Amino acid sequence: MKIGFFYPEYYPVTASASVHGYQIARGLVNRGHKLLTCTGDRNPDCVQYPLTKSGCFKMIRDADVLYIRLMSYFEHAVIWKLIKPFRLPAVWEINAPLEEQLVFAEDSTKADILNEIKLQNRKRKFYSRFVDGAICVSEEMREYSKDFLKIKNSFFVPNGSDPKLFNPNNSVHQRPESWENKFIVLWAGNPALPQQAMELMYEIAGKIKELDKDIMFVFISSEPEISFPQEENIAVLSQVNYLTMPSYINNADLCLCLYNSYDWSDYGCYISPLKLFDYMACAKPVIASNIGQIAKVIQNNINGMLTDNKADDIIDKIFECKKNPKKAMAIGEKARKTVIDYYNWDRAAQQTEEILLSVTRKK
Repeated sequence: MKIGFFYPEYYPVTASASVHGYQIARGLVNRGHKLLTCTGDRNPDCVQYPLTKSGCFKMIRDADVLYIRLMSYFEHAVIWKLIKPFRLPAVWEINAPLEEQLVFAEDSTKADILNEIKLQNRKRKFYSRFVDGAICVSEEMREYSKDFLKIKNSFFVPNGSDPKLFNPNNSVHQRPESWENKFIVLWAGNPALPQQAMELMYEIAGKIKELDKDIMFVFISSEPEISFPQEENIAVLSQVNYLTMPSYINNADLCLCLYNSYDWSDYGCYISPLKLFDYMACAKPVIASNIGQIAKVIQNNINGMLTDNKADDIIDKIFECKKNPKKAMAIGEKARKTVIDYYNWDRAAQQTEEILLSVTRKK
């Protein structure tokens, strides 16, 4: 199968969309499919066509199906299917609604942003008429796809991890001297996003500093310019490459996957958090917010620990893991098994392949 692949550039692999594109692309190529691109993205898994009108026409004529990550600058690519009417199906990968733009809205700009979202949603609904299938990372996004965008063939394909790359037996970076004999609590993500619950983690770190000097928090930030509190029990690392991330996770004793509620979304917490699955693949006990897909993946006190985002509850769970390492290890081992059994990129790529094949057969 030749797949016209409309995706943002994912090399070098960093986080989020970059990881998703890298893993899905590699999974499809490993299954014998060819990825075709004319966007100038330079992704090495793809056959490159010139970034010209004639190059795009040639790529579309060669493709059997279009795979498009739903983003404001790619969603219109679905119209290219009209070059081969009735013969070229198109599939959207849906990760978030447009309302996500409200994350950074201030009172003074919220009305303008809402108006822009309404305009963009009208365009998105128009383009959705040409979509033959949607691959949604969460059940919440599948509901959005079916109910809001009216895409009947909407499928749920959650994210995962690579248990070979994220392996607890992988070599670890030598801990800095200041980390020696410390109980390391690790978090990774974008601290600029309000849903990442950074204020909660600062509060937890502040309280624990007064209770136990041997507990250290390591924050891995995808945004180097973000300032973190200067506390003796907080260490900050910036922009760790995805392929080296396992070493940092393996240096930790416990990981955090905390999110605030999504008050801008009619569909609730719609994410499929990559860090959750990577933590679990490394066999780490995880304290995670009892919200959205996270609450479906984590079985409390079996393959992770769920929290209601109360600081004292999270602190109690941190101390529980520190004082009972056998229990923490058992939870981590169950977490890794959960990834191996289902929440992995091989399964995600297989499901994606099956969906792409199903829509091509209908043409």
